[in-house]
Amino acid sequence: MIDEDERRVLNDSITADEGNQFEVVSKDTDRVERLMTWISLTAGSLSLAIMVFSHLVLTLSTA
Repeated sequence: MIDEDERRVLNDSITADEGNQFEVVSKDTDRVERLMTWISLTAGSLSLAIMVFSHLVLTLSTA
């Protein structure tokens, strides 16, 4: 049989494990958010560069 002290230790370790899992998920979420921000900024910059380039090409081709 498990006595009261052992039960408390087991419950504390289970709670600690759940807390660690939450930290890992939180870190992964932060990492994904940073990645999505980087991707959107890169895509926006690329889109702007293409627009400027096409504007220059149209301007120079009509001159």
